[in-house]
Amino acid sequence: MTVDLPPDDELRETLRGLSEAPGVGHPFGAAPGGTSWERVFRPLVAPLVEHSAEGDPIWLVPSGILHHVPLHAVGWRDSVTLCERNPVTVTPSATVTTRLLAPRRGAGGGSVPLVAGSDAERPLAHARTEVETAATALGADGERLVGERATKTAVLARIALGGMDIVHLACHGRFDAAAPLDSWIQPSPDPPAPGPSDRLTARELCGLRLDVRLVTLGACERLVAHTSRRSPARHGAWRPPSP
Repeated sequence: MTVDLPPDDELRETLRGLSEAPGVGHPFGAAPGGTSWERVFRPLVAPLVEHSAEGDPIWLVPSGILHHVPLHAVGWRDSVTLCERNPVTVTPSATVTTRLLAPRRGAGGGSVPLVAGSDAERPLAHARTEVETAATALGADGERLVGERATKTAVLARIALGGMDIVHLACHGRFDAAAPLDSWIQPSPDPPAPGPSDRLTARELCGLRLDVRLVTLGACERLVAHTSRRSPARHGAWRPPSP
């Protein structure tokens, strides 16, 4: 079905209430007769409620200005929000949704922490200790690629084998604000002379099939995000549906 909304300029003006400080005793975005932004976007939530039962998982794939709208927080009835009624997942594209819903090949029972020592002249401080500590804490029974063994070739080969439950990466990294998919992490060089071909880029990582429960990364600039919140190549938040 189609829901008609005001022009984007009007929607932006409506959403300003979400970022403005409220007065005493007034919620964010409050206006006479209710919360203004909720009234505008409630028509988008109405069909979701109508065609789902309480507790059913709901997947949202927003576009344009809707990337900035917390649709899950829209009050529906008796001040109950959508996310209080249903578990809500938000993905940046239908492609991501399809991939996340695809049957998994079967998770392994092991954990495989991976660490790159980078070049010998610039070893990542405490990386080996980090991996050993993580393996002990997680009760990991998978192998550990440490130091010279943690080359890009070895890392990709191990990931291709599958059968993993957790992957932990500890290595040097660099964020590229101009081209986020060119951001990279630096496994150990093979041969021992680090260069661009030894780097594992975000683009390459996005192309991998990682059927694992958890992937963690300890690297330089890993939390840098000087990019648009609307770019599907830069983010993807999701909540797995209930079993």
